Amino acid sequence: MSSTGMNFAFDLPPRRELPADRRDAMRRLLEEAVSGRPRLRPVLPRPQVRLALWPAAGLVAASAVTAAVLIVGDLGSDGADTAYAATPPVLAAELAMGQPAGTELRSLATTATQTQAQLYAADTTVTTESWLLTVTETTGGEPAEGRAPAEGAAATLSLAAPAVTTAVVPVVREQRFLADGSVHVRETQGEPRFPTAEWSEADDAATPGAVLLDETFPAGGLASSYPASLATEPAALREQLLSAWPQADDSAAALFQALHEVASTRVLDASVQAAALTMLAQEPGVVALGDTTDRRGRTAVAFGADGDDSGLDRRYVLMVDPRTGGLLGYEEVLTGDTGGLDVKSPVVATYTVFL
Repeated sequence: MSSTGMNFAFDLPPRRELPADRRDAMRRLLEEAVSGRPRLRPVLPRPQVRLALWPAAGLVAASAVTAAVLIVGDLGSDGADTAYAATPPVLAAELAMGQPAGTELRSLATTATQTQAQLYAADTTVTTESWLLTVTETTGGEPAEGRAPAEGAAATLSLAAPAVTTAVVPVVREQRFLADGSVHVRETQGEPRFPTAEWSEADDAATPGAVLLDETFPAGGLASSYPASLATEPAALREQLLSAWPQADDSAAALFQALHEVASTRVLDASVQAAALTMLAQEPGVVALGDTTDRRGRTAVAFGADGDDSGLDRRYVLMVDPRTGGLLGYEEVLTGDTGGLDVKSPVVATYTVFL
């Protein structure tokens, strides 16, 4: 499925009118920086350490969560004003108070069992579109949220001025599981979303469809923190998923992240999908957020869990297809202090759309 045709709205930071010479200087600097930055390199599907979330956790599965983010300085600021990053909009229902989720999740588990078996039987490909907020501190150094330095499709440019993200470029990742156990991985650049047409004209590197990775990995070549065979009994599945998050205090939030990771890197059959929904129905801290529309315009039922194990208050959101019980999306929304990030809370920190 193509990533074109998606409607994104951006909250633009307030800007005062700049003198013509300052605007021209900003334009020249931006053009020089964009034309001079290195070509994007593909993200190799190898284990990564989630420094921001669980410093003591083990390696996670090869992640589809990547991003291309262009950072520029606001030359019209004297440093007293903060320029905030333009990010994807917070979706409806993501910040809802939430209601008990057990009944609805158990109903969706039954739906998954009844409708997904035939779909899963012939499915050998996992396709996702993902984006991750990676904002480099304006003085240089490590990414502000404490994540591993940006690599591959996560490209940043840092200037000594308040930073603002001028492009949101997701990555489309397709993993095709072959009969011999090997996996063909293809990553392409998604459709960029710019705050204004002017920024779009300035960026010559955000090319939709540009191939970032196209490689076949042998059987066992993609490492995972989770067992190759996932349990179909809810309690056993919970134990398997949490084994990769030994330092987690917020178990519901950890389970949301674990489900996102396994769903991003393997085909989940109907029995595992049903067990996962039943598991969440029994988990304290999981709430029903109501109906919503995902980033592909599809009707979804949203469920949330809150946590602060990352050091920042977050709402973790899973979106489920009410017709099939399948997973449609995963998002993290910063709901409190955003630390060193030049963004206003609440703000989407990452999303994955399952295609």
